[in-house]
Amino acid sequence: MAKLVALLRVKDGMLFVEEWLKVMEQLVDEIVVVDNGSTDGTYELLSNHRSVVDITQTFGFDEGRDKILVYEMARKRKPDWCIWLDVDEIFERRLNRNMLDSMMQSKAYTKYMFRRYDFLYSPNHFHVYTRNFFHCFGYSRTLWKEQESGYFQDIKIHNGDIKGIKGLTKNTKYRIKHIGYVNKDYVIKKTTNYINVDPERKEKYLEHYKKQPGFDVKWSEFDESSIKVRLSNLLFDFYYYLLFPYYLLRKKIIG
Repeated sequence: MAKLVALLRVKDGMLFVEEWLKVMEQLVDEIVVVDNGSTDGTYELLSNHRSVVDITQTFGFDEGRDKILVYEMARKRKPDWCIWLDVDEIFERRLNRNMLDSMMQSKAYTKYMFRRYDFLYSPNHFHVYTRNFFHCFGYSRTLWKEQESGYFQDIKIHNGDIKGIKGLTKNTKYRIKHIGYVNKDYVIKKTTNYINVDPERKEKYLEHYKKQPGFDVKWSEFDESSIKVRLSNLLFDFYYYLLFPYYLLRKKIIG
């Protein structure tokens, strides 16, 4: 069986970390953590958890530095595969380790992508953005086969996904609940932190963390309403594959 290691970078994640650990300890073999100076008990909780095999602390905001560091920690564990999820991102119930093992046994794919659903100020509804459909329909979290060519960019803020993994990528139907926006105090704290690090984009951050135009959809787990979930996935995939070429072209033209 392939060895799967989860990478986590976190700061003051006590609102979510217990649920995150409860899910992830069922899915992965080991967890490595970079804690960016938590003061709310997150570091202590993670340090004492049986699945966390390595944890270190950094101070001062630098996503690139921390992602590079936690990846180095993961590689020391000799993983066959790695996965990155933020502490406020929780896999839906139906995903289990057998399903991940089936993916990791593939000889065709080296990356699997997962779609996130943003829960804005409601624990029971996700938000569909009418001004940014691609944000809803795109795939933004990765399970990847460990390779020497893999790396994270050394960019201080919003440095993006894993780079350099060679081979084929497959988009999966397993969903992630992004619950960080449910708690308003957490959103305000996160927004303030981003502004302090990147003040030139203050207005963009303030706008981004307001509730954007769109509509809320009640969340259903796969085992509660399988037909509804399947139809939802098909609809989102339709828009994704329809809009993705446009998104790439627009990105190429305007940078």
